[in-house]
Amino acid sequence: MNNGELMAVPFIQYFSKKLIDSGLVDDEAPIKGCTAAEIKELEQRENIKFPAVYRAYLEVMGRQAGDFLRGEEHSYPDLLTLKEGAQEILADSEITYQLSPTDFVFWMSQGTQFAFFDTSVGDDPPVLHYREYTAAPTRRHDHLSQFLDYMLDAQLEMRKEAFELRAANS
Repeated sequence: MNNGELMAVPFIQYFSKKLIDSGLVDDEAPIKGCTAAEIKELEQRENIKFPAVYRAYLEVMGRQAGDFLRGEEHSYPDLLTLKEGAQEILADSEITYQLSPTDFVFWMSQGTQFAFFDTSVGDDPPVLHYREYTAAPTRRHDHLSQFLDYMLDAQLEMRKEAFELRAANS
């Protein structure tokens, strides 16, 4: 294991524990990782090598991450076509920005926005975000691990607000 892979393991252990403790994982919504063959398929399809944090994420929860990001595209096998979908969003938005060959689109929501990282930039790369009809992607987080943690916190906060609203209306 290289140093980046060693750093990725504690983050994924922390993240998966936080996910389980949040109640977003149960028998109906388990955590299920990708196989080595599935990860290799993704890398070969895009001619890339995943950064350590993302590889560890895929190994632990690449097929299903409980109810984390439910309803959004972020798991295998959806990952096989997200870059094509992102390129369509960019074309429909009529902007000049193009994804590079080393960019990997790992999240898409409602076919209107997506997040990606450059696989050639370290073990925990920055995350860029694009929303249709905007001028260009923006840097969303300095590290993929920060993006994942932020998205989980945001989902938990929205869940808490929904429960409070239901309780107040009962």
